[in-house]
Amino acid sequence: MDIKCSYPNCSKQATFKCDCSNNSNNCYLHMQDHKMQKDCFIRPVKSKSLAAKVEDNQNALNYLTYNSINLAQKMINEVKSCLIKNLNLIKNEKQRIKTLTLSKSESQVKTILNWASSLKNIKRDSKAYTKCLKMLLGIDKDSIKLIEEAKKQEILNQRVEENLKKNIEKNNDLAKKLAETEEKLKCSELCIKTVDMKLEELRIIFPSSRFESKFQ
Repeated sequence: MDIKCSYPNCSKQATFKCDCSNNSNNCYLHMQDHKMQKDCFIRPVKSKSLAAKVEDNQNALNYLTYNSINLAQKMINEVKSCLIKNLNLIKNEKQRIKTLTLSKSESQVKTILNWASSLKNIKRDSKAYTKCLKMLLGIDKDSIKLIEEAKKQEILNQRVEENLKKNIEKNNDLAKKLAETEEKLKCSELCIKTVDMKLEELRIIFPSSRFESKFQ
C-alpha cells in the first residue's frame, strides 16, 4: 500500500521519511519545506513501499500454497492407508498359507494362490491415475485444461443421458399405446366372434331359404 504525504491536505505519495519525533513521511516538495525548518536525517521510503507491495502481492498467493499442501497431504494419507491395508492383507494371507499348508489343506491354499495370480492380470492404468492426480492437484495450464475437458465431457454425458431418458419415455408411451391398440383389437375380435355365433344360431333356427329371405 502506498504511503501518503503526512502534510495536511496533501494526497501525493510520500517519497522521503525523516527521523523526527513525529516520524513524518512527506512528498518531495513538503520534505523540502520540512528540511528548511528542521535539521534532521532524511531517507527515501520508496524502496520500502515497493517491498511492501511485493509482500502484499506475494501474500495473495499464499492460499494456493496452503490448499496445495493440504490437498496433497490428504492424498498422501489415502495412498498410505491403501498401502497399509494391502500389506496387512498380504501378511494375513501368508500366515493363512502357512497354516493351511501345514494342515495339508491344499485346495484352500490353491484358492489363495489363484487369487494372487488373478491380481497380476488386472491392468491398472497408471497414466489414468496420473491424469486424475493432475486434475485434482495441478494448477498449471495443462491441469486446468484437463479439468475443463472433463467438465465438457460431463456436460455431454448429461445431455446424452437426458436424451436417452426422453427416448425411453417416448418408447414407453408408444408401448402403452400399442398395448391399448392390441386390447381394442382383442375386443373387436371378440365382438366379431360373438356376431358370428349369433348368426350361426340364427341359421340353425331358421331354414336356409327362410333365413336368407328374412335378411334380404
